[in-house]
This record gives sequence, structure tokens and C-alpha cells, in this order.
Amino acid sequence: GLISYNSDNADYLVLKLVNFKTDSIVHEWKCPKVKITTEGLCSNHPILLDDYSIIFKLDYDLYRLDSNSKLTWLNESMMFHHTLEMDHEGNIWSPATIDNGVLNLNSKVVNYGTDLPFRDEYITKIDPATGTVLFSKSVAEILIENNYTGLVYGFWQYDPIHLNDIEPVLNDSKYWKKGDLFLSCRNLHTILLYRPSTGKIIWLRTGLWVNQHDVDLKDSTHITVLNNNVNQNMKELLYKDNSDGEPSLTKTLEIPTSLNSIVVYDFENDSTSELLPELMKREKIDAQSQGIFMTLSNGDYFIEETDQGKFFIGNNERTLFKMQLVSPDSSFGYYPGWSRVYEKIPVK
Repeated sequence: GLISYNSDNADYLVLKLVNFKTDSIVHEWKCPKVKITTEGLCSNHPILLDDYSIIFKLDYDLYRLDSNSKLTWLNESMMFHHTLEMDHEGNIWSPATIDNGVLNLNSKVVNYGTDLPFRDEYITKIDPATGTVLFSKSVAEILIENNYTGLVYGFWQYDPIHLNDIEPVLNDSKYWKKGDLFLSCRNLHTILLYRPSTGKIIWLRTGLWVNQHDVDLKDSTHITVLNNNVNQNMKELLYKDNSDGEPSLTKTLEIPTSLNSIVVYDFENDSTSELLPELMKREKIDAQSQGIFMTLSNGDYFIEETDQGKFFIGNNERTLFKMQLVSPDSSFGYYPGWSRVYEKIPVK
């Protein structure tokens, strides 16, 4: 697994390629903490290339280090965050936003003469050789141009979209084409299928998942979604003063809550089912703000319970592997940055 964490050393961040079977380190990179201002920060979703160089995000910047940890390029043009995924052409897609103040209020809509400022998100395509942004597009513009304006107005808060995953489509099927992108918008509780070549949203579903992360293609007719089953929508920003109200008149709606789940969406039947319910219950997997999973070639699954710093490999019947990132003296747990599992790695 390719994992990262903030080391005890104040001078650098550690990224390691670890053999989970033998608990041995295959390769290690060290990134100097030149401009990192966030305590405890780790990198995000590193990608290993054939020459053992590595591309990752750190403190919203995008880095490429060679096999000896020497900097190849650094992109500081936008605030890159969450996942990195490679498309069929070898380019990399990443969510990003534009820096503008503490809350990054980089856009606004005007509703009946009232300005509603918010943080917009961007899909970005990056050249892995140079780090250059080849394409970027506002998610709010994508929604508005496709007549989903209500999703930009709705669920209102300063961060209404919160793009946390871009999953490139690598092969054609009845329901998508190579080059399409699945987008996960956490604070909209929405997954959508976007076609950059035409600017069209091909498919969109809201509310089948709550504050979800990590949408993946399962096969030619199904996608899988890590459903966090928790509301992180900055509710304190939505409260209104209702001090003169009568508490006894306030109705409580019972909304089912549970651990994390993995939802399978079936495009042929427009239906959902749950994957790995027994594993999720057995290990009480409950990442509140992050999380990622991966299907392995033998049918088992890798899950990162990010908030708790835990990794699992298993299936519904049994847990085959689990690990928690802890400090050398076991006094605290490390926070992993969306690790990535490689079943085969390049020959060194």
C-alpha cells in the first residue's frame, strides 16, 4: 500500500510504499515541509509511477518527487484537494478550488438582488510530466449549464458542493463513454456523470447516499459509492434564531443512521443494494469525514477508515488484514491521506 503520514520529524513528511503481507518498506520518500502551515497535515492520494517517482497533494499544492525524493515539479496555481485519478490518456484528474480568504469564497450567485457568496469547486486535468493544468471547469457552472440550478441554491452554506472525488471512465459501456467523469459532491449528497467532450451531465442522483466519498466503477452496469451516512453540512451556519418558538411544537424526524456503508447502484434497474454489510458491522467502520475503498482482483476489498487511521482487507465472511497507523511509542494515531493499494508494483 502507498501510504503517507506526518512524521515526528519536524522537517519532512513521510510517504511509504509498504508490503502489507510482510510489514516491510519497499520504498520511502521524504518531502520537506517548506510551506506547510497546518499541524498534523498528511499528503493526499499519492500515485506511484513506473520510475518510482510519486505525485501527491500536500497543503493544497501538487507535487512530483523522483525516486530519490528530489522535486520534479510543484504546482501552486490552485488549491488541489482529495483524490488523484489517472484517465485513459495518462492524465490526472483532481478536485480543486481557488484560494480567496479563510473560507475560499471565490464565487457568488445573486438571488433577488442579494449576493450569496460561496466556495465553488473545479474539476482539473493535469499533465503528469509537467504538472500543468490542461483543463479546468467550475462545478457550479456545470450544474447551472445543465439546468440543475437548484443544487447550487439548495443545501445552502459557504461550501455547498464540496467535490471530493473525480473518477475517470476508462472503457465504453451502454451507460457511459471513455473519457466521461463521475463526480462526487459531498455536501449535495450527489453523484453525477459528466461528459467533458459535450459539457453535458449524462446522469445524476441525489440523496441515495449521505456525505459520500469515493465513487468507483464496479463493472459495465454498476458503480460503488462509499456512503458515510453522516451529515457534515456545517449545520451551525444554517440555524436561524427561533428563540420565541415553542419546543413542544418541534417535530423530530427519525432518520435511520448507521455505520458507513458501500452502496452499489445498478444502472440497468435504477436500483441500489449494499456491499459488504457484514464487514462494515464486524469492524464498526465509521469514518465521519473521509474514507476510501478499493476492489481487489481476487474479490476482496481494501477499506481505509481515515478518521481512525485504520486499514482493512477482507470480505463479508472474514477480515483478512487490519492495521492502524500509530506513533512509534503508540501514544497517538496517525491520520492517513487516502492511501492507495497496488497489487503489482514496478520492478526497481
